[in-house]
Amino acid sequence: MSSFVPKGIKKIFPVVLAVIISGCGIYFHSPSKARKRAATFIDLVYMKGKAEEAFALAHKSFRENYSVRYLEKLGERMKSRFGRLEGVSADFYITAQGEKRMEIYYTGISEKKLSYHKITLIGDSFGGYKVAGIMLSERPHPEHRTAKRFDG
Repeated sequence: MSSFVPKGIKKIFPVVLAVIISGCGIYFHSPSKARKRAATFIDLVYMKGKAEEAFALAHKSFRENYSVRYLEKLGERMKSRFGRLEGVSADFYITAQGEKRMEIYYTGISEKKLSYHKITLIGDSFGGYKVAGIMLSERPHPEHRTAKRFDG
């Protein structure tokens, strides 16, 4: 028994499928690329004090709402509350299906005590990631049902 699918349909099916998928807003994330971008941002703001360089990595929406001075103050706040940040460890990430947004959660090891960081990124594996938000906290990250751990 043969299927009744015209030859023309078989040829254009992959193209139609690609158009449908791209129109539905399906994005391919690269957790490792996003983690690298977020870690670079944290390093520039908190460890190296290079707010201008960090600001250049920010998404348009972040640059429209904040300034280099905001990042400088955040770096100062980090040092006064936690001491020098010695390093961070990526705990987990969250993505929402069909969105270009990704949140990455870190635990920071500092001179005085642990710090907790959330970096929100916008982008995908093809176009790269830009930082859209940064949060610093003294409290551990809340549990998230959809959180995914980093491999290795």
